[in-house]
Amino acid sequence: MADPVVVLEFGNEVPRRSFDGLLPPEVLERRVRIDPLGNPGLCANVEDIDAQAEYWVHRLDALPEPPRTVLAYCSGARLAASVAFRMNDARLVLFDPVSLTADTVQEVFVASVDTIAGGVPQDGVPFIADMPPDRALVTARSYIRKSALVAASDVPEDILNALIEKQSTWLAFTLAASSPKPWEKCPDHVFLSAGMSWEEHPGTDVKRFDISAVDLFHTNQVMHTLAPLLT
Repeated sequence: MADPVVVLEFGNEVPRRSFDGLLPPEVLERRVRIDPLGNPGLCANVEDIDAQAEYWVHRLDALPEPPRTVLAYCSGARLAASVAFRMNDARLVLFDPVSLTADTVQEVFVASVDTIAGGVPQDGVPFIADMPPDRALVTARSYIRKSALVAASDVPEDILNALIEKQSTWLAFTLAASSPKPWEKCPDHVFLSAGMSWEEHPGTDVKRFDISAVDLFHTNQVMHTLAPLLT
């Protein structure tokens, strides 16, 4: 019987990326999915990555067998590293991992404002990247709400609140993941699509594929390369 695996996937991502198409049937049956944005603590404040990892590991502890592999992609990589570290140093496999920075925080904030305002130009967007995380989130939430009320005054309040919470949760996760603290675990394997890079590390096996970030999740070559790492 295959060992359980944990996959970190963003459920609201468009286009959606999922490991399901790459996992052998016997592994897919024992796959446990985590949506990093599903932590309810992210709605109100910026929980650091350590606290987020503890939240998810506590839930994984209820499984009959501990997963021995953690898979993640993009900005979920750092949280996956902390989860794997706490699960008896489980194998960590990352697809197109990125290390978030203060610049990323500002970019996500500006994109959130643009989304919530329906593309209506906004003046005076605050620069939150150099603020303490909790202050940055409060400032961002206030500005996002202000922008939404101006651009979408006819939207029902419950729908508007849900949109604001969605954007705020994503921003809170980004703020936490952009911490300059060192990662708790280096990846064991990294899969990269065309144009992506990762700093070489003695303990990390880097595999490169001349395909797009989306195709990385839908290609037989990747599937066959990944399969031996899951046993």
